[in-house]
Amino acid sequence: MKIFNQIVQLAFFFFSISCIQAQQNTVSYGVKAGVNLSTITGEEIFDRTKPKIGFHLGGILEVPLSDRFSLQPELLYSYQGSKFEREIEIFSETDLFVPTVKNTLKLSYLVVPVLGKYYFTDYFSFEFGPQLGILLSAKDKTEAIPELQQGEIEIDAKNAYESVDLGFKLGLGYKLDSGMFFQGAYTLGATMINKFEGPFDETNRNSLFQVSTGFVF
Repeated sequence: MKIFNQIVQLAFFFFSISCIQAQQNTVSYGVKAGVNLSTITGEEIFDRTKPKIGFHLGGILEVPLSDRFSLQPELLYSYQGSKFEREIEIFSETDLFVPTVKNTLKLSYLVVPVLGKYYFTDYFSFEFGPQLGILLSAKDKTEAIPELQQGEIEIDAKNAYESVDLGFKLGLGYKLDSGMFFQGAYTLGATMINKFEGPFDETNRNSLFQVSTGFVF
């Protein structure tokens, strides 16, 4: 909770700077959307971990602080998570089955990146900064297992995960004179996502690649 309060204070500080600079510089408002490729890092009990495809969308604010440097707070909805597979042994009176159990973890976050944006050319920028994520929902889906005559199961797993996720984001951007822009970024979680040991252990963090496009006005 102490870390959470510090991040909130930092975000408030950056937004305060934005308001001050807004009186002196041209502030750009915009929207963005794109594709997520997410997974969970760290140790886990599953045999194989695979990336999950999701999406993100929301709004941005770009405040120039100098000719080359801007501050870019964002408010985004991000749908991410990971896929996992494991093999289990099922014994019957005459046979041994070893089916592959497939799980999908679906995490939905409201995320607030506060990025520093350095333009090293007139069009290309390097972006970096902290990101605060608020967990909106967590679903754990197990696909059907014919050998057990079991259909698809999806459970609400929000109580098993931390409500706040902190991370650090790095990316590259390209903005056209028209206001259209393109971004590629990677975010690594700085805090653990799970509350207790289970399908994941205490080392698990979010890992997220994003490709975005949008428009600033």
